[in-house]
Amino acid sequence: MKIKIFNYAISIVLGSFTFAHINFAIASENPIKKQDELISASESPLDRNLSLPNIEDLEYLQSDENLEKIVAQMFQSIVKKGQVSRPGEARAAKRGAHAKHHGCAVGKFIIEKGLPKVFRKGVFAREIEYKAFVRFSNGTSEIKSDLIPDSHGMAIKLLGINAQLLDDYEANGEKNTQDFIMIDTPIFFLRKAEDYISVMTASARGPDGLKEWMKSHPYEAVILTQSLKEMKISPLGSQFWSQTPYKLGANNAMKFTAKPCAKQNFSDLPLKNAVNDNYLKEGLAQYLAKENACYEFFVIPQRDKKNMPIEDSTIEWPTQWNGQKNIFKLATLLLPKGQVTNSDLSMQYCEDMSFTPWHGTEDLKPLGEVNLVRKYVYSELSKFRLHLNNLTQLLPSEDIWQKLMGQRKNTVEKE
Repeated sequence: MKIKIFNYAISIVLGSFTFAHINFAIASENPIKKQDELISASESPLDRNLSLPNIEDLEYLQSDENLEKIVAQMFQSIVKKGQVSRPGEARAAKRGAHAKHHGCAVGKFIIEKGLPKVFRKGVFAREIEYKAFVRFSNGTSEIKSDLIPDSHGMAIKLLGINAQLLDDYEANGEKNTQDFIMIDTPIFFLRKAEDYISVMTASARGPDGLKEWMKSHPYEAVILTQSLKEMKISPLGSQFWSQTPYKLGANNAMKFTAKPCAKQNFSDLPLKNAVNDNYLKEGLAQYLAKENACYEFFVIPQRDKKNMPIEDSTIEWPTQWNGQKNIFKLATLLLPKGQVTNSDLSMQYCEDMSFTPWHGTEDLKPLGEVNLVRKYVYSELSKFRLHLNNLTQLLPSEDIWQKLMGQRKNTVEKE
């Protein structure tokens, strides 16, 4: 497949640097395949006695001082440059990645009843409902038109977590939350920290340096360019994936994905057109103003270290294993109608909240070098953004959740 990159900016999920003004063509097969085989729990009830193979010597890393120093050096020389906004903007700094969001939705994250013991870990241990914030976004570090192909993100934050938090929980004053960070492609384009360092170093040399890197890394370049999509309708109609793996208890690993519930009709929403730079924001607000929305939350457990590696996020984990399904529904995310996702209040709360894989429980700990790099980069970017904007960290709370839900109540009462 021939892929051309024309005059665009993309910011990696890991941090903030820009691929800009690159004209580049490569020929390769697309390593990203479609995932349409999700099986809902209602179609195939879970076996309460389901077991998974224990993965001995589960591959996950503790804090790495050397890696932390390398990331800090890159942050000083490269990352900060990309986070300072253009003159005239209201704030000095935007997010290092996913700077443009489409609105802040609130809802309930409902754990499935009767889950097999192997899945009852972390936030999935009890059959309860969690209050949730959801942030939908474009991937780039700049505020650009929705018309420009990009990756897209969905970040879920759960409140009131009553489980052992990560030893490395990235607090900054926040506590008892679980974040699920997802992108609208199932795989990531880098494998290890050294890959991340090499592409960051190349990007520091400008477009020519990045072009050379892509020529010398054709496999990664294909995945990167294929992650840029034209989202033709609301993010409520898209599927999102974790891309990277996480623990599932002490001896298992998983990836996760959120898929829109069936029978949701988005045909009346504003579609991509040549004049609407914010059609994703408008579509999200228009739909949730009048209709309920929901996602089914699935996990894909690791069955085999060779075919489902921890340290290679360019490989998609299969949802079928030995003729059996290997994808399981653990929860439903419900977003009630009547929300005002594009209000000033909603937009500001989502702008000021912090989302990171390192908000969570020990049983669902992020695994692998890519997630470890994320830990350092997300933390540094957040601190730097708050410093430039002269702000303190907005701490998510039930009060904020109630305020946003209160907007819904006021809207519904007016109907």
